[in-house]
Amino acid sequence: MTINILVTINKRYIDPLIVMLCSYTKNNPYPTTVYVMNTDLQERDFNTIKEHLGSTIKLVDIKIDDRRLKNAPVSKKFPITMYYRLFAWKYLPKTINKVLYLDPDIIIRGDIMDLYQLDLKKNDFAGATHVGFFVKVFNDIRLKIKYKNIYVNSGVLLMNLKELRRSSIDEQTIYTYIDKNKKKLFLPDQDIISSLYKNKILKIDTTIYNFTEKMLKKHSLEWVEENTKIIHYCGKNKPWKKQYHGKLGKYYLKYAKEVKQKYNR
Repeated sequence: MTINILVTINKRYIDPLIVMLCSYTKNNPYPTTVYVMNTDLQERDFNTIKEHLGSTIKLVDIKIDDRRLKNAPVSKKFPITMYYRLFAWKYLPKTINKVLYLDPDIIIRGDIMDLYQLDLKKNDFAGATHVGFFVKVFNDIRLKIKYKNIYVNSGVLLMNLKELRRSSIDEQTIYTYIDKNKKKLFLPDQDIISSLYKNKILKIDTTIYNFTEKMLKKHSLEWVEENTKIIHYCGKNKPWKKQYHGKLGKYYLKYAKEVKQKYNR
């Protein structure tokens, strides 16, 4: 069985992507196709990524030039590429019914086949949530989400492409939503997903599939060692930056060191 993975990146995230994919291959020896949605990556960038990966990984370059997103809210923290995952159902091959989206600021430290094989039923997405009670209430009001619906973190998303292709939420619906709401989109991509697809998001276990530094307030490193499969370095606190502070960085540095030692990067 081939696992299909989706990433959306620009040149700034090539090195973190390499480390993420190396951590993935170390723990998931399955034939895998990685679809890379991007605007500015060149052939030499893909060669750089490929030279760090084993024979189980196939990279597919998917170039996006969507001028209809020119007025969408962007910043250094939220580049235009974050919107590309919203249109995965359009750009990925029609032969694929499911894909696992992963942010590059992630470490995979376990076998995630169980996540990939999760039965999505009629849901469009499966994802975790990071927000607590008060932020959830704020987002519910801001985005007009009912309390029973989750505010999803878009860093790890199992996407039901088959359902998304026949959804009533087409391209124009997404563009219109961005245009009408761009002043209140704080975390644009996950605001859009949580709002437009609010009734069709299946909740997954955050502590296993989308663990963050903040969760160490309730879980020990020993618990992480035994249970957590995906660590997400979301926000500004990135382990490859000098100003990083936290306890989970050791997992990133473990794989980054392996990459550096093997390829003298």
